Amino acid sequence: MDNDKNTESTDERKFKYGRYAAVGLTVFIVFCCCLLFFFLIYRLDAVLSTIKAVIGALSSIIIGAIIAYLFWPLTKRFERLFGRKIKKKRMARRALSVASTYLVFLIIFSVLLWLVIPALFSSINSFISSAPDEVKRFVTWLENTEIGDTPVIDLIEETLTDGSESLIDWLKSTIIPEVTNYVTLLTSSVMSVVSIIIDFVVGIVVSIYLLMSAERFIGQAKKITYALLPTKAANSIISVGRRAHKIFIGFIGGRLVDSAIIGVISYFVMLMLGFPDTMLLAVIIGITNILPFFGPFIGAVPCFVIVAIQNPIDGLWFLIFILVLQQVDGNIIGPRIVGGSTGLSSFWVIFAILLFGGVWGFAGMLLGVPITALSYALISEALSRRLEKKNLSVKTADYVTLDHIEEDGSVLVYEEAATNEKSGAEDESTQHGTDENDEKMSEEK
Repeated sequence: MDNDKNTESTDERKFKYGRYAAVGLTVFIVFCCCLLFFFLIYRLDAVLSTIKAVIGALSSIIIGAIIAYLFWPLTKRFERLFGRKIKKKRMARRALSVASTYLVFLIIFSVLLWLVIPALFSSINSFISSAPDEVKRFVTWLENTEIGDTPVIDLIEETLTDGSESLIDWLKSTIIPEVTNYVTLLTSSVMSVVSIIIDFVVGIVVSIYLLMSAERFIGQAKKITYALLPTKAANSIISVGRRAHKIFIGFIGGRLVDSAIIGVISYFVMLMLGFPDTMLLAVIIGITNILPFFGPFIGAVPCFVIVAIQNPIDGLWFLIFILVLQQVDGNIIGPRIVGGSTGLSSFWVIFAILLFGGVWGFAGMLLGVPITALSYALISEALSRRLEKKNLSVKTADYVTLDHIEEDGSVLVYEEAATNEKSGAEDESTQHGTDENDEKMSEEK
């Protein structure tokens, strides 16, 4: 008996000491977190400078990770293609897929350097040299029309003349000298050029390593997640990561491919229609088309000005061409490439572009839509789970005409039914009042 008592007392003491140790460790961790949070707020500038330094040191790794992430879908497509012929040698198949991916990128980059860049600079120089004469010709054409002698036309002439002169002066005095200065600065700053080249080259090497062992890195990330977190939380995080990857790669990759196709189509169609500065217009249309919703309108405005100044009739044809092209892109090309990767309505797309574009600029306008799509999906799922726990419908259509739900949650009363109940209650009260009046009148009689 004494031994049992001693054993119980020893076990109780161990339990108490363990509980006290757990409480003390929790208090210590909370205290350390509070100190860390205070330090982050108090020395925010130093923390941000440290983060910038770390990001600068890891710039090659970041560049390599971005390249690998963007090249991963194409690498997987090549691997599936080569898998039919090379079935057993997995590493050889992966190496051939990575090499094919970089070969495609090298071909596209070489074509851009060889064709687009010289033609783009030629179009810009041609526009700068011919813009004053074209503006005068456009003003003369306005004056010769039937509505030429009106205050509105005078205002348009004055605006075009002043605006074109300001634009040309800005291009000559700011853009071209700045480009020259940047080229001179890059030429003189050999170390900066070498550093940029080294970061890019190392980034390519890092991306090759990441692409070759992508599954292993993904497995290690999952392993760490399950080791540090409870199973339920780890499953949720991995599910969110999988969905985020699907949304981001589907949207960004789709927009890039879609914009490239639109740029190529624009170039050849405008070349056949005889529009001026075809390469410049195609580049503007292709780049601005990356941005959803607002991109086509942003790109159409400067292109229309460039075409209309040189030939007003061509400007009208250009607007018709842009409208037709955007209809084809929005209804045929875009849905097939981008698909329903976001699942957002037009309102939320506009909301995402305005919000994130105002905060992060161009990158925010591009990344804001997939970020909003992911947040929207997660919030919708969380709300659906809460509604299911309450045994309520998760369909939005069921709540459009809903008036109220009974407190026990068993009955959903809709507006028409509620109106009928109220009208029925009013009829009953009216009928009840009529009956009471009849009874009083009969008693008086």
